[in-house]
Amino acid sequence: MGLMTWQPQYAIGVELVDGHHQKLFDLVNGFHDALLAGQGRAAVDAALKALLDYTVYHFNAEEELMASVGYPELGAHKVQHQALLDKTLAMVERYRKGEEELSMPLVHFLKDWLYQHTTTSDRKIGQFIRQATGG
Repeated sequence: MGLMTWQPQYAIGVELVDGHHQKLFDLVNGFHDALLAGQGRAAVDAALKALLDYTVYHFNAEEELMASVGYPELGAHKVQHQALLDKTLAMVERYRKGEEELSMPLVHFLKDWLYQHTTTSDRKIGQFIRQATGG
């Protein structure tokens, strides 16, 4: 069983975003599983790269969606995204320089952030879109 399990209550009601979030859950689990299984540095680094790449892709797509519907809190949401990226990249850089003990704290930071962000900030996006589109 993975570190994170997608539950219906995490859905924000926007199919594109919910699909991305499910994929992010899977990628955090993949990174966590690679660490636990002792798959070696190359496998862990590949799982981490996949997670980071998809996170950037998701943030860009989510921000484009918010802009397209005139989401009033877009600026603040972008700041949250950038803060996550900045903190994550700083931790990743330290990990890549040999601070192996950062790997599990990084996984748990990402897990906690993803749970919190999807159930608070992203939920507001879903509510706004549903109200704007009558859905």
